[in-house]
Amino acid sequence: MATGALLGALYYAFYTTDSWGGYEDFWRFSAPWLIGNFIVGLILLGRRREKSNDFSSPREANSVTQWMESDPRQISFVTPLAVSLILYALLALLDTSRNSGFLSIPDWLLNAFSIIAAMASVWVGIILILKKDTRMNLGLITLAIFAVLNGIVLALITINTDFPSHFFTVPGIMSLVAGMFFVFQGETWKHLRTITLAGFLIFICPLYFGVDETIGTYAFSIITAGFALLSGIFFFLRK
Repeated sequence: MATGALLGALYYAFYTTDSWGGYEDFWRFSAPWLIGNFIVGLILLGRRREKSNDFSSPREANSVTQWMESDPRQISFVTPLAVSLILYALLALLDTSRNSGFLSIPDWLLNAFSIIAAMASVWVGIILILKKDTRMNLGLITLAIFAVLNGIVLALITINTDFPSHFFTVPGIMSLVAGMFFVFQGETWKHLRTITLAGFLIFICPLYFGVDETIGTYAFSIITAGFALLSGIFFFLRK
């Protein structure tokens, strides 16, 4: 899924711009990518029985929710995560209300929310990466990467509203991979906080690829904000 999303984004970039030679030269980049992907796939298949590289083992997969469940209100990670989710939800709702003309939001207020939400998101990713008591797996790794990149993107958009959309590809892919990882873990469906977190990670991916702008609605923005707000509240309430 991540490979397909990235290749699709690259093809779109080549098709819509001539800065990289146009879409006719896309094969020059896709062919080495596919060959490398095939080789790496063979290597990973050959090492699939090594526990250090098995992200899908029950012990590794369940460590995400088990780690959160051991102390769901731990200040070092879960609380900053909840704060970051709520700040993002408020920012998304303010931005949507302003763009739709429902509310008149001053620039300073929207920019302040953007910077605070960006700092909170980056802080969550850094905390997750630096925590020593965490058994890192694909879900937590991609969640940490997304949190850091999401904060950086929010800050850059606040500074420059014409920030190139091509840089949204990687955080969009990371959010989708993290969300899908959580969705396919049985432990995720036992808690509202992890269910809504997975929904937030999945639905924010289309936003990074400009779905709302393409279809001319704010549907994904509102849905993503709703999942973020509910997830943050549920993390605080330990549900």
